Amino acid sequence: MYEHATTSIQINGDLAGPIPIQSAVKQGCPLSMTLYALCVHPLLRTLEDQLTGINISKRGQRISVLAYADDITVFITRCEDREKVNQAR
Repeated sequence: MYEHATTSIQINGDLAGPIPIQSAVKQGCPLSMTLYALCVHPLLRTLEDQLTGINISKRGQRISVLAYADDITVFITRCEDREKVNQAR
């Protein structure tokens, strides 16, 4: 599906390219949701379960990972959590 994929860039009305695409998923590709479900979601759940995280309320709610689209923020509060992140990858 992605073998020999290329793109072009328009500069001042002229197309520069073709430029080979060597990594990533094309924008709007239906495959991206499948890859998220198979790869990113399990990673987020593992990190959420294993990391200490930070408390966000007086009732003991905590958060270890925030994710939106392809942006992921991991909250590390203890040195030993760094190793857990490396193991989860």
